[in-house]
Amino acid sequence: MRILIIYDGKPGHLSQSLGLANLIVARTAQTVSIDHLIAKPEIKLLNRLLRRLSVIDHSIITWIVKQAYRADIPKARPDLIVSFGGNVIALNIALRNYWKANNIVIGNCYSIPSQFFDAQITMFGEENHSKNIASFVALSGISRKECLSLGKQLNSKYSNTRHWAMLIGGNGSGYEYTEDDFHHLGRSMAGLSYRYGIKWLVTTSRRTDVIAEIILRKYLTHETTSNVCFYNSGENSCIKSIVGASERIFCTEDSLSMLSESVSLAKPVISVKPEKTSNQGIHRKTVDRMTSIGLIDPIEIHELSTYQPTQFAPEKSYDAHLEDIYQQTKQRVIKANHVRTPAFMEEEITAQ
Repeated sequence: MRILIIYDGKPGHLSQSLGLANLIVARTAQTVSIDHLIAKPEIKLLNRLLRRLSVIDHSIITWIVKQAYRADIPKARPDLIVSFGGNVIALNIALRNYWKANNIVIGNCYSIPSQFFDAQITMFGEENHSKNIASFVALSGISRKECLSLGKQLNSKYSNTRHWAMLIGGNGSGYEYTEDDFHHLGRSMAGLSYRYGIKWLVTTSRRTDVIAEIILRKYLTHETTSNVCFYNSGENSCIKSIVGASERIFCTEDSLSMLSESVSLAKPVISVKPEKTSNQGIHRKTVDRMTSIGLIDPIEIHELSTYQPTQFAPEKSYDAHLEDIYQQTKQRVIKANHVRTPAFMEEEITAQ
């Protein structure tokens, strides 16, 4: 079976698409290959027109849409096309028409009629939409098995040391950090290290500004920290090994992708937020949802120094959410009669 992931170069879009593909890989005995296609329209202003054209199932129109993208389209026909994002949804639909392949859209379908995709996965679902699947958690392309293996290797370098992780972002998605916030963060991390006898594994990211890293360097010493990767210094960060090696994962709340990757490890995840935080938008709604079902435990930066570990007991496990998403996806694709059913679905159809 071949799965083609189309994405616009944004890591978060790739991660969720890869997360869906990994669901299939983990639950089928079939050999599965996953191809990645990075694509963007040559002229972004044409996006709306391309979406309108993509639903016209005509060879010339399909060729026009394909030519409008900067993409090296593979020759091999996939069994399933997956995409996330408005920049590539038109190409998803056009290639679905061209190959007569099954397809899935993650996120907004941009008013494209539902008959042009087999399933649409959104965070909270859409009423009166027979092909929509409410995921309630963000899919993650990170492999738990790989993370735990890399984490074991990292821990082997620090014998008899317990680790907590701190994944640090920065301004964005309605969150605004001050220099004082990073002073609080650094001091709190040092205090928690001494109080609970742990050392930190730390990484910053592309959102973290240079000033924040300069402030944190004052507090993250060899006595309290085993490994620190500062993004702006060009230090090689491996988030997989960091989260795999840690008992608890702290993550600034501005990064939904880092939060989702952390949650997928089925470990205690603590989201850390500044005082200046937006209470609106899908990002906020997603964080609130994961909080309400116990997948993350939120805390404000100025309260972090008083943090006390609690038992990790989510209302519904991340794995249970994944299984629900997979079963609903399978049902949607089985009902698609206009194309050949992917190999991973064939056994169930035979059983019916």
